Amino acid sequence: MTLFGGPGGTSHSVVLSSLSAATPYTYYVRCQDVASNEGSSSTTFTTLSAAATSGSSGSSGGIGTSAQGDFAKEFWASINTGETATVEVENGVIGVTEVSFKVDKTLWGAWLKVAKKDSLPSSVATFSNKAYKYIEITKSSAIKEEVISDAEVKFKVLKSWLSEEGVSKENMALFHFADDQWSELSSTLGQDDGTYIHYTAETPGFSYFTIGQKSAETAAP
Repeated sequence: MTLFGGPGGTSHSVVLSSLSAATPYTYYVRCQDVASNEGSSSTTFTTLSAAATSGSSGSSGGIGTSAQGDFAKEFWASINTGETATVEVENGVIGVTEVSFKVDKTLWGAWLKVAKKDSLPSSVATFSNKAYKYIEITKSSAIKEEVISDAEVKFKVLKSWLSEEGVSKENMALFHFADDQWSELSSTLGQDDGTYIHYTAETPGFSYFTIGQKSAETAAP
């Protein structure tokens, strides 16, 4: 374990090495100021399986990325104040391509998971319009919504799906389930790469999402 920051510093980071795969660890931190006041804390995390690949999140102290089947999950040893953390999703079946957020205070031992859902649980209201993908974004307890800002979700929709369903690209958005209802998020239309139409949406938090139709469209006679 290597500690950076030095005596009298207000920000420290740690690089962990020689860890075993798929193993839980707990590490403890104790700090003392020049007046001999002490404070301590601890955090627990589990390392990735041997099959997982290491990655970078755009923030310091990234532990790695796990991408298996219908989900992607990013781990961070720390996210420093003012930094933006990013989860890149390479699996096209999920629909989401990237999730990012900024933190207003340093977080330790954080993770964020983006998962495709084949259906919504009974506790979630039915989405009334045409739905392209259902997604659930979950986070560790370290990521409290009051300390995050500028959260964005980038997503894409197959052009063939839009054609088959008779939905225009301008009539798609990301919807967020909160307070027992679906809310349409501000979604910006992006590039057409020939196969997908890309979008970016701002979100106030993380829970269940639907990539879906804004409103019913009437076919031209």
